[in-house]
Amino acid sequence: MSDRSVDKMDTTAQVLPAKALLESLIRALSVVEETRHDKGLRHPIINVLTIAVLGCMCGCDDAEALEDWGQKELDWLSDFLHLPHGTPSQDVFLRVFAALDPTSFRMAFHAWMQQVFSVLGIEGQIAIDGQTHRRSGDKPSGKKPLHMVHALMCEAGLVLGQVATDEKSNEIVAIPALLDLLDLQGALVSIDAMGTQVKIANKIVKGGG
Repeated sequence: MSDRSVDKMDTTAQVLPAKALLESLIRALSVVEETRHDKGLRHPIINVLTIAVLGCMCGCDDAEALEDWGQKELDWLSDFLHLPHGTPSQDVFLRVFAALDPTSFRMAFHAWMQQVFSVLGIEGQIAIDGQTHRRSGDKPSGKKPLHMVHALMCEAGLVLGQVATDEKSNEIVAIPALLDLLDLQGALVSIDAMGTQVKIANKIVKGGG
C-alpha cells in the first residue's frame, strides 16, 4: 500500500464523521415546520436553517453575515443541500427567523446536539458555575457572602461537586480544585468566560474531557 493511499484513508476517516454530522443536522431540522406561504418559495426552511446553524458555528452573528458566508461557501453547501437558487439573502433569513417556532427549533437543535455527543463519544455535559448564596453574609461582623463553585451534570440534574470561595474573583483558583474531584472522561465541560483559561482547558483535556 502506497503512502498516498494511507494518507487518503486517513483523510477519509476524518471526513466521514463530519459528513455524518451534517446529514444528522439536516434530519434533525427537517421536523421544524415551514410557516411561510408556498407560493414563490425559493429557499426551503431546511436550507435556511441548516445554513444559519453552520454559519453561526463559523462566527456569523447577524443575517447580513449569514448571507455573505452562504455565498462564499456555496460550492461546499451544494454538496449536501439542493440549492438551485443559490443561498438565501439576509431578508430571507430575517423572515424565517421572525416566523420560526422557537420551541420546535430548540427541540430539533437539542436532538442534533445529542447525536453530536454520541458521534464524538461525549457522554454528558458538566457545567461549572459559581453562585453567591443569598443572606449568607453578615455586614456588621464583616463576614462575606458564601460563594460556591458547582459542577452540575446537566442531563441528570446532579451536582457532582462544589468548592467554596471567598468571592467570585477567586473562581479561577477554585475551578481547578473542583476539576480534580471529578471524573471528566468523555464529558463536555462548559464554563463561563471567567474560567476560559489555558491552564483550566489543559486540565480538562488531560482528564479526558
